Amino acid sequence: MMAHGSRLGAMVQHPTCLFAYWEIEEADLAAVERALNARRESLSLALRVYRLGDGGPEGVSYVTMPVDLSMGRYYVNDVEPGGLYWLEVGVQTEGQGFLRLLRSNIVETPPAAVSPGDSRAEAGGVAYSPLAACG
Repeated sequence: MMAHGSRLGAMVQHPTCLFAYWEIEEADLAAVERALNARRESLSLALRVYRLGDGGPEGVSYVTMPVDLSMGRYYVNDVEPGGLYWLEVGVQTEGQGFLRLLRSNIVETPPAAVSPGDSRAEAGGVAYSPLAACG
């Protein structure tokens, strides 16, 4: 993991979308280059999205996707409503697999629909628009 001011955060955009944002300090990138004996341009940065399932730690699932280091942000589409998620940014390597650099906070996506007893539903309010774009 990074030792300096690097960070990764996660935010819920709506029940099926998360927003990831990161900043990796220059000193941390240089340390990764030295540790892997690789140039920055050759590093394959990846974002891993974890979901905690009903089975506790045994129920954790994840998906890994390549990301561009310079972007600093990413919209994660098609997550499940009512789920607990956390994110990791790391380097995807041939021999060692995924090497985590940063880990985010844990976020919980809301349910897909407003509960029948929710005052927003009775007042005709809409908690989330199904037409809202994730990214």
